[in-house]
Amino acid sequence: MKRRALAAMLAALLLPGCGTAGRAPGSASSSQDAPEAPIIIETLALELPAGGDTQAAQAFADSLPEAMAAMGVEIGQVALSFSPSPAAAAQALAEGGVDLAFLPVEDFLSWGGGQAVLADGELDASGTLTPGERAEIVTAGTDYGRRLAARSDPSWEELSHARWGVLGEESRAGYRCLDLWLCDNYEDNGIADLPQVTVYGDWDALLQAAEAGDIDALPLRLGLREEALSLLAETETIVTQVAAVQEDEALQSQAFALALEAAVSRLPEGQREALLGAKDFVTVRDGDLDAARRSLAGR
Repeated sequence: MKRRALAAMLAALLLPGCGTAGRAPGSASSSQDAPEAPIIIETLALELPAGGDTQAAQAFADSLPEAMAAMGVEIGQVALSFSPSPAAAAQALAEGGVDLAFLPVEDFLSWGGGQAVLADGELDASGTLTPGERAEIVTAGTDYGRRLAARSDPSWEELSHARWGVLGEESRAGYRCLDLWLCDNYEDNGIADLPQVTVYGDWDALLQAAEAGDIDALPLRLGLREEALSLLAETETIVTQVAAVQEDEALQSQAFALALEAAVSRLPEGQREALLGAKDFVTVRDGDLDAARRSLAGR
């Protein structure tokens, strides 16, 4: 699983996410600052995944001009289309046929066109919505789990001696976050290089295996750690879903990103996930897609 050279090449080819510099539209740092001019977009071509609730999708598209106008982004009309696949949406975005699309980060990064302005997010310990999802790497209360927990910087040999439990490869917190952490810290060795790994079907089964002493170490989604489990490390966050825009100064502005974030937040949580692919979205910052890039490079 030698991925560093490929990851470096991929990072050089792909555009970074937008930064957080700047103020919210209409705000001022001093009385001498001139008011910011509104962003004016005559027609916004929006593409959403096909197969969802078309009426709800159209209602969302129709709501954007009013919702974003409150944040200084004036949109004349929204032209809604539906993409037959995430790859098709990424291609349309890269070729300039679509202004804004919601799609999986892997498809966006694979095409390398446009810029991500929003990403799926989760609440951190302080209650702040941050991009991506991370995992805790914990040890169980087994003899070896306790020995491993006592190590501040375990070696690869020590980790290899443990019996690991994980979820399937599609799980971000249950697999991908751990895999990337291992590769980043142990010379590109990942989960596939561990000799003792058992895959479980869900979090309950994984936690039951830890409680029963069947495994010594495991990754966990935030908030699931129980008292008997000891924290070994925390991983980097990996983004799964993005809202991306084509190459255009107005669309790639911080003002547009903040206005879109505010508009998306007005949707009910269940509808956000059904229509856009994630229950919460937050403005992308510099470096937020780096872990997803490296994870993609190693697949």
